[in-house]
Amino acid sequence: RTFHFALAAAALLTATTAALLASRRLVSTRWALAVGVLAGLTLLSRSVTVALLPGVLAGGAVLVLASPSRRRSARNFALACGVGAALAATWYGPNLGAIWAYLTSYGYGAPATDYGTARALWDPGWWTAVGLQAVRVEVWLPLGALLVTGLVALAARGARIGRQRSWNALFGGTPRSVDAAVCACVVVFGYLALSSSPDVGTGFALPLLPQVCCLAVAGLA
Repeated sequence: RTFHFALAAAALLTATTAALLASRRLVSTRWALAVGVLAGLTLLSRSVTVALLPGVLAGGAVLVLASPSRRRSARNFALACGVGAALAATWYGPNLGAIWAYLTSYGYGAPATDYGTARALWDPGWWTAVGLQAVRVEVWLPLGALLVTGLVALAARGARIGRQRSWNALFGGTPRSVDAAVCACVVVFGYLALSSSPDVGTGFALPLLPQVCCLAVAGLA
């Protein structure tokens, strides 16, 4: 029997995203507390999830903007952030120096190139390395091609909405459109954060795959 930290990170990030979607645009205080607890546990599951946190925060911001009661949602969002930070601090606080050294050295220092290739931002490989690694290791080509097809279809649909130049179309539309925006924030911000490091690691992108599957299904539906 083996335990892989990537599985715990994937399960907890998915649960965090699900709690965000269940929070009724962060109007529900109970679900906001759940978001905070699950986000804190996500950070405790694996230190690389620090890179995925901005996507969760961006998704929460989308819900606040889309909320019919922004003041209440903003208060619940702040509550969720406080709870998550307090929970994560139980381990990050005493170990902050070691965590910082690990993330900066294996993320962006010389040891990072032992687990990947450093590329310039304008190099196409910068944008594709994380995705190709996920296809090779986690999903393989047939499912990977299906996921890409769904994501392209969803992006095309989003572009049509964007051409309407309507705030209501983006943030005040159907619950499904808001849910898709939250998942997209988690995926896009997380993907960019992982792409910024040469270290492709083992299972670094796995926590993003459940959200990718949801977006692909939405695109193909």
